[in-house]
Amino acid sequence: MKQSFGLAPQKLLSVMLFGSTLAACGGGSTTPTPPTASSQVSVSSAAPTSSSVPPAVSSVISSSSVVSSISVVSSTSVASSTPVVSSSVAPSSSSQPPVVVSSIASSSSVSSVSNSSMAASSAGSAGVGTLLDSDGTFANGQALFTGNIDASLNASFTWDGEVNVTIPTTSTETWHAQLIHAIGLTQDEQYTICFRIKASAERTMGFNIDQGGSPGYASLLSTDAQELDLTTSYQNVKHTFTAVMTDTSARLTMSFGVLAGNAVANVQVDDIGVYAGAVCGDPSQTPAVAVGSGSDNIVGVPAITTEGNQVLFGGQTGSIAGMSLFWSSHGDGSKFYNQNVVEKLSGDWNARLIRAAMGINEGDGYLNNPGANKARVEDIVQQAIANDMYVIIDWHTHDAEEHPANLAPEFFAEMATTYGANNHVIYEIYNEPDCSNGLSGANCGWDEKTTWAEIKAYALPVIRAIRAIDPDNLIIVGTPYYSQFVDEASEDPIVAADFPDNAAYADNIAYTLHFYAGSHKQQERNRAITALKNGIPLFVTEWGSVGASGDGAFDKAESDTWMEFLYDNNISHANWSISDKAEGASILKPGSNGANGWNESDLTETGLYVKDKIKNW
Repeated sequence: MKQSFGLAPQKLLSVMLFGSTLAACGGGSTTPTPPTASSQVSVSSAAPTSSSVPPAVSSVISSSSVVSSISVVSSTSVASSTPVVSSSVAPSSSSQPPVVVSSIASSSSVSSVSNSSMAASSAGSAGVGTLLDSDGTFANGQALFTGNIDASLNASFTWDGEVNVTIPTTSTETWHAQLIHAIGLTQDEQYTICFRIKASAERTMGFNIDQGGSPGYASLLSTDAQELDLTTSYQNVKHTFTAVMTDTSARLTMSFGVLAGNAVANVQVDDIGVYAGAVCGDPSQTPAVAVGSGSDNIVGVPAITTEGNQVLFGGQTGSIAGMSLFWSSHGDGSKFYNQNVVEKLSGDWNARLIRAAMGINEGDGYLNNPGANKARVEDIVQQAIANDMYVIIDWHTHDAEEHPANLAPEFFAEMATTYGANNHVIYEIYNEPDCSNGLSGANCGWDEKTTWAEIKAYALPVIRAIRAIDPDNLIIVGTPYYSQFVDEASEDPIVAADFPDNAAYADNIAYTLHFYAGSHKQQERNRAITALKNGIPLFVTEWGSVGASGDGAFDKAESDTWMEFLYDNNISHANWSISDKAEGASILKPGSNGANGWNESDLTETGLYVKDKIKNW
């Protein structure tokens, strides 16, 4: 894990999603059922709803709107890396090269994807961090697209240096054969869609960037969805627009189903890119790779500070890795709050971090039994200090804003008074906000989530209580919907103006990002990329290698992709969890007696994987 992977957030605003994602992160004993995300790229084979909004195109495509907004130059010999384009929008006066939002260059690999029921299908299985070769071309470009094909249309997608769309029959809807590419856009920002395209006979196609979030499918293009007349020669297409709303889960859609009366004709597409600004870039040019340094530069336990979107250790960039304990309020977790576990992690695993997850209103939590839970946390803090580890004091709940207003401020003031002089201590003041008005489980969806405004209102007095005693140790603030919507927090971060009496209270604050690899994929990384782009530092205080429930199959491929992303962007992390509970996220097998330390044979598949990542971070 010492090599560099992935794409730099300052250059690449979003990359490709090649699977549907459900949004829920539990990591505990009472995990909600993940709701069906409205931004999910799977499209039902059912007819469009009465709103007349098809699954990919939100309005009737009008060719009359193309003239003023799309520039096309026909050419049979223009090199794909140097598109000849003209624009109806004046280019930016900046001399900087265009910023790549997303791009797909020519690929030499051959693959195919087809689907008979409009369910999302991804061709290829490479992780996002492995898609770029050193020369910037895609070895597995097909993995970047989700292909939707209606059962009524016998179409298929293949790759041989470009996307080949074979359509042997006609369809009444263009979206019956469609390629989808995840994208993140910011309201009122200017972007340009560029690609090369031709057909085996004259016909049309449609393209759009539409809303992924609820209610979904509204066009984000200032000129609305577009229709393009194709010819038998390659055309270089450029479309510049202004995003009408912010959406980190938006979708670039290219629709190839033939409208009634059009010719049945196959289509080839190449050099697909979306760029910030009004200029097409070169899709074969790889954006600068982020440079991660892991814990190599971190000696001892230096003071933690923040600068821009980075958490620094003794002023050095890098990241640390470690483990989270299970809920202190449950027997599956409380027995591990002891010296043996901390020493095992420090000595055998080379862990630099441990998280004490103090349950608040779950099980026999702090609300009912403050003495026992606080004692468990303090034992871990003292052992972490003795073993030169950082330790997170975690207010582990989904409903902090609903508890008595003085509860968290008083607790963290006590922790700051006792331990604030130690660089080791990190305050996590809200684990995972879920939903407002007491909603939880299946009733808790994105549309009902606790808002960032509500979370921020809770956080400010807690921060004030800590900073009045401890002026500088890192404070981590939870973010909306199980700490996944870090992009929303980045739009209104905690700043000096929030503390008019002492602006320094806003220093050294990071924001919580949680993921479970089996459920949370590129869509959540897109949110993280947006947050980093907006300048806030992230800290993954909890992640799992399985599904959002804390259970399910071990997802190595997606876990690898996440680890690469965290490493490259210097994001520290703690895995969930130190437990022998019979669930996929536990690092210990049931009944392993791991509370007294453990052997290699006691580790689960997850445990073996996580140990390797932590030890070599």
